[in-house]
Amino acid sequence: FKKKIKLISDNLKKNKDFISLAKKNAQFSLDKFKLKILSEIQNEYNEVGAYIQEKLNLKKFPHRVECFDISHIQGTNTVASMVVFENGQPKKSAYRRFKIKSAEGKPDDFKSMKEVVSRRYRNKEMPDLIIIDGGKGQLSSVMTQFEEMDIKNQDIVSLAKRLEEVFKPNQSKPVIFPVSSTALYFFQRIRDEAHRFAITYHRKLRGKTSLKSVLDDIKGLSDKNKKILLAKYKSINIISNLSEYELEQIITKRGAKAVYEFFRIKSEK
Repeated sequence: FKKKIKLISDNLKKNKDFISLAKKNAQFSLDKFKLKILSEIQNEYNEVGAYIQEKLNLKKFPHRVECFDISHIQGTNTVASMVVFENGQPKKSAYRRFKIKSAEGKPDDFKSMKEVVSRRYRNKEMPDLIIIDGGKGQLSSVMTQFEEMDIKNQDIVSLAKRLEEVFKPNQSKPVIFPVSSTALYFFQRIRDEAHRFAITYHRKLRGKTSLKSVLDDIKGLSDKNKKILLAKYKSINIISNLSEYELEQIITKRGAKAVYEFFRIKSEK
């Protein structure tokens, strides 16, 4: 490794011009590569989308697909997620998540699904295809909601996980995609993404609920100070290990003392 290294300063105008040209060439090559990849993805999805359109007898080519999933544990913190795929690829900037209000305390996936589609499509801006994670029951509940909203001629299907069957409205028999088909993989991929997004949101809410319940047990801690702690920290473990001085930098001295002593006494038990 006893090689000489020659360092060239970029202070000279000539060197700056070379560096600028190299950056432009690199950016041009990168943009060209991205366009090539996007073109290949688009060409592949053109075939997959056309197959899905034909197989499901869709009115439109499924350029924009929106998929919904419901998540809860024993009816608590019921949430819904909506993920969006455009031309076969996720469009994360369009993802949405919903805290369900109509099924608090009692799990009801049908009612939850009706609520979320009602909130999403009240402005009637519809995608080419809607996918519901679930079976015929979930699909029927959405169709009932659409009738109430006077939404017609919308392509919508549900994907039942047990046998990966695709159901269409008013049809008792499912549409079966070949197990090894790219089309079925697309359905599974968007369904799994919706499930992941819903679970992530549910865990976040559940963590906040757990933390809030512990802070509610601390006498002498005002609601204002609770909100400050909830906004700054996401973990009971972090708060419980803060010193009284550290807490005083965030909340009032009275509140800091109450929090510090609460966790100190708890740890001594």
